[in-house]
Amino acid sequence: MSRIQRHDDGLEVEVHPGCEEFAARVVAEREALVGKALHLLSLYLHHDRRGFWLDTITVPTAGEAELSFSWSSAEEPEAEAYTRFDVFFSADLHPVGFAVRFH
Repeated sequence: MSRIQRHDDGLEVEVHPGCEEFAARVVAEREALVGKALHLLSLYLHHDRRGFWLDTITVPTAGEAELSFSWSSAEEPEAEAYTRFDVFFSADLHPVGFAVRFH
């Protein structure tokens, strides 16, 4: 069963059993990973990078991490209100893909 870590800045990190050490590494490298994720998203999406914010980090295995972002625009605050942008990272903390999900 996974465990949720809540950080002072409001970030939630879901850590699956046996992944605690890798999750700590992901959280420690969070700023760099967010930069890599936003770079990847900006290559394919026409959204202003400043509109993305990190909602959650999920560490399902000791070699995978998923950063989930939301996006909003000052001009159209509801435009992507039900859309999530997930960026997937490998064990070496390089992005390997992303998904756009609607909820």
